[in-house]
This record gives sequence, C-alpha cells and structure tokens, in this order.
Amino acid sequence: MPHGLNEILGRLEEIAAYDGPWRPLRAESRRLRERIEELRRRQDYTEDLLVIALVGGSGVGKSTLLNAIAGDELAETSELRPCTRIPAIYHPPGANLHLPEWRHVPGSALEHLVIIDTPDSD
Repeated sequence: MPHGLNEILGRLEEIAAYDGPWRPLRAESRRLRERIEELRRRQDYTEDLLVIALVGGSGVGKSTLLNAIAGDELAETSELRPCTRIPAIYHPPGANLHLPEWRHVPGSALEHLVIIDTPDSD
C-alpha cells in the first residue's frame, strides 16, 4: 500500500500506462496522465500542508470558527456585519502559496495547516 504522494502518483502512472484489452481504462488514460502531471506540479507547494476552506453564508461564523481552530484571534469578527470581503489565507510562515490576489496572513498559530476564510457565498 503506498504511503507518500510520490508512491501514490507512481501507482497512478502505472495504471495510466495500461495498454490491455479493457477499453474504458485505455480511453481514460490520457486524462489520468494529465491529472497526474497537475498533481506533480502542485506537490511542490502543498507538501506537508493541510488546506481547509471555510465556506458558507454571511454571518454563520466562518471567521469565528477559524479563530476557535487556531486558538487565537486571527480573523476579524463582527455580530453586526460581514467582515470577510476577499478570501483570506491564514498560513504558517514561509508557506509557498501561489494566490497573489488573496489576502495572506502569515505567522498564524497553525502549524502545517492553511485555513482559507471565504466571503459570503449567498
């Protein structure tokens, strides 16, 4: 049983190389290889980080939940109006995340954990 991402991707590559008689798998092998390549590109900046996105309507407590998970007041909260206008990424210092248009909050109390606080989804 594979344990690391490289081992899993290696097994998927073996499956994508299938050239046997089962046509459905042969027909999908190109798409599988594309997804494997995408995962290989992304693995450089997701290694050892768990990414969680908090999604929901306005005022349901997404930012409050983020603060509770972190055990610290990282996100602004309000009982009167929505506070999150653009997605905010709370991440450990040095995390290499390629989302320049989003607000980044480095130095969080979260080790190996990235939390994305999203605006109202209504």
